[in-house]
This record gives sequence, C-alpha cells and structure tokens, in this order.
Amino acid sequence: MPKIIVSIPKSAREREIWPDARERIEALGEVIWNEEDRKLEGDEKSVFIRKANALITGWGDGGLTPENIDAAPDLQIIALVGSSVKHISPDHALEKGITIVNTASAIGDSVAEFALTTALVLLKDIAALNADLQQGKWRRAEPGRDLTGRTVGVIGAGAVGRKFIELLQPFHVKLLIHDPYLPDDEAAKLGGTKANLDTLLRESEVISVHAGRTDETTHMIGKQELDLLCYGTVLVNTARGGIFDEAVLIEKLRQGKVKAALDVFEKEPPPAGSPLFGLRNVVLTPHKAGHTEDTYRRIGLSIAKDLELFFKGKEPINRLTKEIVDRAT
Repeated sequence: MPKIIVSIPKSAREREIWPDARERIEALGEVIWNEEDRKLEGDEKSVFIRKANALITGWGDGGLTPENIDAAPDLQIIALVGSSVKHISPDHALEKGITIVNTASAIGDSVAEFALTTALVLLKDIAALNADLQQGKWRRAEPGRDLTGRTVGVIGAGAVGRKFIELLQPFHVKLLIHDPYLPDDEAAKLGGTKANLDTLLRESEVISVHAGRTDETTHMIGKQELDLLCYGTVLVNTARGGIFDEAVLIEKLRQGKVKAALDVFEKEPPPAGSPLFGLRNVVLTPHKAGHTEDTYRRIGLSIAKDLELFFKGKEPINRLTKEIVDRAT
C-alpha cells in the first residue's frame, strides 16, 4: 500500500483538495496530511516526507530542494498543485526517475476565460466607462470595438494557450500563433497560422500571452517589439510577469497607444505608487486568473486521477517530460 504525503499547509489544502478528491486519494493508500497551517521548510520538510511513495505539494508549500528529495528514497511521484515547477527542483527529481505531474490543464479553463474576458473588457472600454459613470460622468463619445473578425495573436500554445484558442472559435478571428515548440501542422489543426514574434506583434489587434517565464522569454517583448504594435492593440498577460519589459510597456500605455490587461507583474504586488495605477487604458488584477472555485475542484480531481493511473502502472495524464520542464516557468 503506497504512502502518500500531502505537505500543503492545512488551509490551502482544504481549499484545493475537495472532499470528493480527498476520498479518491485516501482510497489509494495511507495518506498523511500536513495538519499545520504553515509551510514546512528545510530539515522539517525532509523529515515529514521521508517515507513518501507519493508527494502532493503546491502553492504556499515553499517548494522542494534536492536535499528534500534525497531524504525520501522511496519517492516515486510528485503531484504538484499549480503549473509552475521550478521551485520543486524538477531536474533533480527527473534524474532520480521520479515522475512529476502538475495541474496546468485543470487551471487552464479559468485562465483562458479570464484572458478572453479582459480582452473583451478592453475592446468594449467597459472598465473606463464604469469608472466614469460611478463618478456621475455620462460619456458615450468613443465607440468600442468587437472581437469578431479581428486578428488575434496567441503567444504560447501550451495547455492554457490552447484553451484560449478554443474559446475564440465563435468569434471567427484570424489566428496567429507564436510558439517555437509548435509544429506548423499543429498550428493549422488549432485553426491558426504559426508566425514569428515580429509578424504576430505587427499584425495582431489583440494579443494574449500564455508562455512561461524562462531565460528565453524574459523581456521577450521590449521596446523594439512594442514599437511594432499598431495603434489601439489590446495586450493581455495572464501568464508571467517579466515577459513584457514592464518599464517600456508603461511608457506605451502612458502614450495611449495600446491597452493592456495585466494579471501578472515583474514584481508582485506592484510597488505603491506604480505608474500603472490610475491609467484608464489598463485593467489590473492581482494574479487572480486561475483562482476560481471550479479551478480548485478540478485541481484535486486531476491529482487524484493521475495518482490512480500511476499506481495502476499506467501513464498519468499530466506527466511532465524533461522537454516540458525545460521550457516551463
């Protein structure tokens, strides 16, 4: 009977692993839950997980060091609540033959809906109109725009990017996709055309970012790239801060040349007095895109399903390969 250790702090675990998922996980073996409402660190975590065959970790858990992993000689699988993997020493785990699964696909629907919603809010000028009317100003002079029939650029065609592309279908957009790991024929299957970054930035009227932050993507969109945008381009980033050079983006926003919906920032939270605050052409949210009740329910069920498959000797649905880890955040 496998021993399953859940190191997530109690309050986070109760939010992220609902009773139906908990029941399925407990049916797989002996489960030891972290009953502390705090993350375990260093030697304390090593002691807690040392007998694990499976480890469930995630948001608010402080990550895993190579020493933590080495302290659990019988560890076979790490199930991660969330999509970001760098904080759990994935290369070290994979080198030891440990399987890693995450819940990016469970989060994808919520993030994709959020990205689409904020793009529509900016196109229709809803946030600015609401702010005016809340102050008693009846402003109708500037017309909004429709999404239908526009050219939309998607940067990153992973789990979330593909969900976003699915949601675009009723709008009959012209779809451009930038993802160096995506084969041309796969882009066509998604209903789009693979494009280099410059072409996508130059031709798209709405751009949604769904790439992880790596050395390759950090400040991938800087001054030279932002200068390619046409007037009024709508930018949406629900992925990771730092993909845009934020200082340059702020200057473009101040000039009124583009609109942006930002759920992620180079520094989180943004510092008090950030020049982003108060701009009419910006929608700002606190890294919230993936946080819904529905996401949390799917997360637990996703982990339960992958553990069930793993302990039956089958391939987990959300298994991460070395190639995926290398280009993940």
